[in-house]
Amino acid sequence: MAVFSCALEAQRLKTRSSVQVRNLSDYKAMQQVGVTYAEEAAEALDSSGVEIVFCQWGIDLELCHLLASKEIAVVTWVAGHDLERVAMAVSAVICPRVQDLKAPLF
Repeated sequence: MAVFSCALEAQRLKTRSSVQVRNLSDYKAMQQVGVTYAEEAAEALDSSGVEIVFCQWGIDLELCHLLASKEIAVVTWVAGHDLERVAMAVSAVICPRVQDLKAPLF
């Protein structure tokens, strides 16, 4: 089991900004960032042996699809206090980032 207090999606810009997409290759390059994140996160979760993921925030749809194909269940939008209860019930550690996941947390 893995318990995350972060959104499992590619980082978004936190400032007001704009992106100009001038052609199809620009769009594909921008889209590839999200796909790469999803593939790396799915591989990290799968290789750690996780069978279920609890997440306080949302999960990228591409990542959900990849996790489903690896038979990893996902529970999203878990309230903070409920997330703490889940972690305490199974002696799991709440992880702030996918990159911090090293082994199954339960």
